[in-house]
Amino acid sequence: MPARARKEKAQSDSSLLNRRSAYPRALLWKRGVGEPIEDRRRCGIRCSTCRTVRGILEERVVEANYVRYLDFGQNDSDGSASDTTDRATARADAVTRLREIIRAHRGAAIGTAAVLIAVIVFVAVWFQPQKLIIEETVNEALPTSDADSNAPPQNDDTDDATTAPAPGGPKVVAEGSFQSLEHMTAGTAQVLQVGDRSFLRFENLDTSNGPDLRVYLSEVPASDDWYAYGERFIDLGALKGNRGNQNYAIPDGTDLSRYQSAVIWCRRFTVGFGVAPLESKS
Repeated sequence: MPARARKEKAQSDSSLLNRRSAYPRALLWKRGVGEPIEDRRRCGIRCSTCRTVRGILEERVVEANYVRYLDFGQNDSDGSASDTTDRATARADAVTRLREIIRAHRGAAIGTAAVLIAVIVFVAVWFQPQKLIIEETVNEALPTSDADSNAPPQNDDTDDATTAPAPGGPKVVAEGSFQSLEHMTAGTAQVLQVGDRSFLRFENLDTSNGPDLRVYLSEVPASDDWYAYGERFIDLGALKGNRGNQNYAIPDGTDLSRYQSAVIWCRRFTVGFGVAPLESKS
């Protein structure tokens, strides 16, 4: 290209740059590949005239960045198109760098992945967060004298499976309404006498699901203390469901007068979900 033509092109480039001053030259003009000009004073003159006056920038670098400059100028209103392109480029660069790091440190990457998987498995098994969104409804009829406490519970989605006691059927010895502890809990707890056997029955129970929930018959009076029921109790077994009507056999020979509350207890985290005072009906 003749010297005069190069001079005219440089002057045209300088004119364009002055009209589009909203786009910083530090992003558009470079000394070399991957080396942006961060301080225009380093050239001693305005960067837009470097080619003409001193020829500091190589022609191929200037032309490549001039194309980049025109791309920036496609959206003069707010530069959103160029911003989107830059963000996409930055994401691609980050992914590329991550892949390079993984390839360079394959052993460390595999170890880190194994640790993360182990943590996820531990959380899923120990904390069982999935139970927070799983409802287990169990509805059982009133116990009879020949009731088998080991019989599998019946899952029923009906709202109420309460059966009216038949003549000579279960007798309510003690009763109380649930109050919430760590989790919202509602319903009624009853101690029933059926012949020579005793049962703890939950009526219209509604509480949260959770890991390792147990049913306790406790000597500790009902209160607002979440952690008071981890001693002086009889463990009647795992909670059959967090909703419904359920029976729990009380061991033969138990002195019922000693026990003052029924507790839904999370053995995994040693905290009560709900407690019901047992007030004698005699």
